[in-house]
Amino acid sequence: MADLLKPGALDLFLFFVVPGFVSLSVYDLLVPSARRNLSESAIQLVSFSMFNIACWYWAISLMAEMRLRESHAAEYYLLMFCIVVISPSLLAIGTYRLRTSDVLRKFVIHPSPTPWDFLFGQRRVFWILFHLKSGQRLGGYYATNSFTSSFPNAEEIYVECLWRVDESGRFCEAVPDSGGAIVRADECHFIELFDVKEET
Repeated sequence: MADLLKPGALDLFLFFVVPGFVSLSVYDLLVPSARRNLSESAIQLVSFSMFNIACWYWAISLMAEMRLRESHAAEYYLLMFCIVVISPSLLAIGTYRLRTSDVLRKFVIHPSPTPWDFLFGQRRVFWILFHLKSGQRLGGYYATNSFTSSFPNAEEIYVECLWRVDESGRFCEAVPDSGGAIVRADECHFIELFDVKEET
């Protein structure tokens, strides 16, 4: 254990493990996914770390030449925090932005694992018409106070307000004192969504 606390071993850990761990953790916050097994993601973790080191090698070399750790410890650790934590976080966010950009979406697979996650990840406002397997239809208003589950959990949706619908499926009025409802996707034949022009 003591060997791991030596400066050389700590530097190796900081440069080759921590940036990759930070990048993968931030990326997993942006893209719904099953719980990651870090031992199986070791190559990915090290690859992110190596790319991060390559980007900042000039700064790391300069700090070593200036012996910044001994002469200006506070500045050294601040710069190290930026290199080891901030930079990998921005790398993960940038990777996500690129993969979801309109340009790259023509050439690479979108990172969202399901259409459910893709749609509700856009945080749009909808009128939702649930066609239940029981034959009933249920209207709901999905907005900023609504919520949906994400992969790998079962597809569930919370609509913040229930609405009465007529036989043709037209939204008539909000259910008085409605606190919303939670609906499971597997309880529905299908779910219709309609854009909201103006929030009510």
